[in-house]
Amino acid sequence: DGLCRLPRLTRLYLGGNRLLALPADFAQLQSLRCLWIEGNFLRRFPRPLLRLVALQSLQMGDNRLRALPAELPRMTGLRGLWLYGNRFEEFPPALLRMGRLHILDLDRNRLGGFPDLHPLRALR
Repeated sequence: DGLCRLPRLTRLYLGGNRLLALPADFAQLQSLRCLWIEGNFLRRFPRPLLRLVALQSLQMGDNRLRALPAELPRMTGLRGLWLYGNRFEEFPPALLRMGRLHILDLDRNRLGGFPDLHPLRALR
């Protein structure tokens, strides 16, 4: 909870810490631009992250995610999203509404195919 009281924090590395979730107060980190939470035990996308509209880079690789929330496109500042090494079996539909993404990493998941990615024109 001490982290959540750092309103000017812009970058945070929490990789490899066996995290199962993030506290609700995490949404107070409104200055956060880059967040690395790879290599944890997250089974669900942490809901407090949806309120971090300034977040530009989110590294969530090597967790246990199977789905993404429909509200994910509300994260309008997000430009890079790393989801490698999770447990997605289908391409998450919410991603198709994230036309501002420049980077999307879905390596090492269990995807059987991809939909038409035309809506993701900003991908580089």
